[in-house]
Amino acid sequence: MVTFSSSFVWDGVSNIVVDICHNNSMAFASPYGGVRAATLTNGGRFIRAADGGAACAVLPPRTLLANRPQVRFNYTGSRAGDPDPGNTEASANPVCSGAPLTLSLQNATTGSGVSYQWYVSTVSATPGVKRMRIRDVWNTAGNLIDPCINYGYGETEDYDVTIDPPPACPSPSSLVASSPTANSVTLNWNIGCTETAWEVEYGAPGFALGTGTVVPAGTNVAFVLGGLASTTAYEAYVRADCGVDGVSGWLGPVSFTTLAPPPANDDCANATPLTVGL
Repeated sequence: MVTFSSSFVWDGVSNIVVDICHNNSMAFASPYGGVRAATLTNGGRFIRAADGGAACAVLPPRTLLANRPQVRFNYTGSRAGDPDPGNTEASANPVCSGAPLTLSLQNATTGSGVSYQWYVSTVSATPGVKRMRIRDVWNTAGNLIDPCINYGYGETEDYDVTIDPPPACPSPSSLVASSPTANSVTLNWNIGCTETAWEVEYGAPGFALGTGTVVPAGTNVAFVLGGLASTTAYEAYVRADCGVDGVSGWLGPVSFTTLAPPPANDDCANATPLTVGL
């Protein structure tokens, strides 16, 4: 067995060329420099040293024969353990009918030769428990991975995915409060799906839903909530009003504090005159 003096990384595709150097001046003949040879259709080059010296130290004559040496490699993969696809995340939840959706893998193993393939069922996604399979195969492009055959290296993970019926009125998302004044605050949110009207309920921090003040938020996702007391802490919730489909669940709370009122006399037209001593 020949041990290489240094390791190297092979891409699994390119040809590997190994010089077999031998001190025998007849290294092109049997035993071909000490390696086993086999007859092939294309010729192989065997390096010989004409003077019996070190064949690798100089540029010796080369002879093209109908034989090639047989070389077998023992290798160690550059990865540690099987790749892990991590966990799956969706760009939206719930998903509106006809709306785009992005699926992504979080904390997945990356590296040369590791790729992943998504499989989408052509069967209608009726409510119930479904199976989702994620596979990775060593040194195989994701679009070439077969979900059902056996591979030598890689990993297959099957997940039970529960598909619930879509809500009649999806909840909005991403509720934030901004631009507080002494008696108002601006509330913003993202629509749940296709609704065009919302309700806001607000009250003191920690209030129970149903005990606060409910106001219609109109048809704009940027809503100015007014009529508030100055220098006061509040919490607010928002929900969608889907008309015949009812209302969504509440989103929140979001916390905010109104500002202190301005000075009683900050109008230049009615300013109080002051005498400044020198």
